Amino acid sequence: MANTNEPTQSEKWFKENCVDNEKELREIGEIAMKLLHENISLDTKSAETTIAIYGTVMKAIWDQVAKLEDEYSEFCLNIANRLKLGYTNTDNEDEEKVGNFSPFMQDCDEPTSDAPIDEDEVDTIQLSVQWNAANIKTQSDIIKDCASLAKKELSETLNIKTESHEFIMPMFCIIHKAIVNFVKDPLINEENITENQINVAGLYDIGAKKVDGEIFVWYQTGVPIRRWIKNDSIATGKLEEE
Repeated sequence: MANTNEPTQSEKWFKENCVDNEKELREIGEIAMKLLHENISLDTKSAETTIAIYGTVMKAIWDQVAKLEDEYSEFCLNIANRLKLGYTNTDNEDEEKVGNFSPFMQDCDEPTSDAPIDEDEVDTIQLSVQWNAANIKTQSDIIKDCASLAKKELSETLNIKTESHEFIMPMFCIIHKAIVNFVKDPLINEENITENQINVAGLYDIGAKKVDGEIFVWYQTGVPIRRWIKNDSIATGKLEEE
């Protein structure tokens, strides 16, 4: 008889990666589950699964962006006006240690909505198609490539089979919004709180700071992202030329 208590791949991923802020990430996962159901009629198994999905899609996005290093010395990907990420290239000797490419993440302070356009629609794929059409206005080809790679990664890493790549980016962006709101909300709701931050599965730190009544969101990429964006072949070639 199969052991029904055996942890899923998603639960293993969560335990291995969410060492810091475990409680907060579970809370974010619960919030994101509700948003996913409300906005694209998608149900995930648990808060842990939701965060594991987010982290796995994040890796696929960075892996796809890293493929562009041979073509572009600097690159910025705008993900549906929710998040910008990419890399810059420097000649700094310290940066040489990470393949001469420095990853970055930036918040997009743009008015956006995840609410379904067709409120009578209940099919996840159709709702996601509508979401993509309404929100992905630039760099649609590379975002589609990211979604396709993420679909493969979800299967291989978490054993989660998805029937379409269409809901990958809506799902990712909705979970990301839950993360951003989690760090911002205490600053909005509590007068005596001016800073708040968490670590997201070892991938990056995200924080919010209130300055003169305005709230700013910042990111600091972690070791995994810096490792994914590393390009030894390009860095080594540059070193040999010098």
